[in-house]
Amino acid sequence: MNLHSATVPCRQEPITRSSSVRSAIYFTKLNWINPITPIGIGLWVLPRTWILLSDTTHFLFCKVSRAGST
Repeated sequence: MNLHSATVPCRQEPITRSSSVRSAIYFTKLNWINPITPIGIGLWVLPRTWILLSDTTHFLFCKVSRAGST
């Protein structure tokens, strides 16, 4: 079996910000933007994730029948 041809080549470059974002932070000297941006994204995602988890849990428990009922 030829396993070498089944592998997917991956890029070895690390994931970095785009050059425009890096240059905007560098030239404007607004270094505080770098840590604030992921915190803001996390705060934006958190309530939506909680709603999705709540809806999914409610859906799953509604579909489970009780142990004693037929």
